[in-house]
Amino acid sequence: MEVILKDKFSIDNFFVQEVNEWIQGKHRIPKTDKILKCLKDSQRTKDLYPLFGWNTYLKKNRELLDDSVHSNRFKLMLLNCNTVYIEDRVRHLNNCEIMLNQLFLIHLSFIFHLNSHYLIASDYMDHMEMGMTPPEGSEDWIAPFAQDAFDKIIKPHLAIANFIISTCPL
Repeated sequence: MEVILKDKFSIDNFFVQEVNEWIQGKHRIPKTDKILKCLKDSQRTKDLYPLFGWNTYLKKNRELLDDSVHSNRFKLMLLNCNTVYIEDRVRHLNNCEIMLNQLFLIHLSFIFHLNSHYLIASDYMDHMEMGMTPPEGSEDWIAPFAQDAFDKIIKPHLAIANFIISTCPL
């Protein structure tokens, strides 16, 4: 929804119909295919989009995680019961961890790319509120939690990390 809003919002278009109707509960979040098409076609995300290998895993992983969360299969329901022996419980849980890390990588990468202002350190405002002169350049510092997330989640993926470093103003 963020990409749709940023792409369609303008001085002449204060209310983006799709986003407004979603806020009012008239529409659900779009399906994966529509989200991917929006990310692929948007001028804001078209350069970051190809770095993830979308066709290889996202839709299938989403279905598997959805099945796990909603216990859509009997075996998945049993995975939540520690008193029942399931031979591949650890493998399934490890796969869920991998999938969640992939989703976090995608989400965090797009936050850095589209909304880096969410990740700004508070040092500049903290100094201003205390009546002190902020350190030079502190208005562009990144918050420690965001730097840690970048280092742990994004940095191991060199192409994505380099893209974000080259486009993020922080």
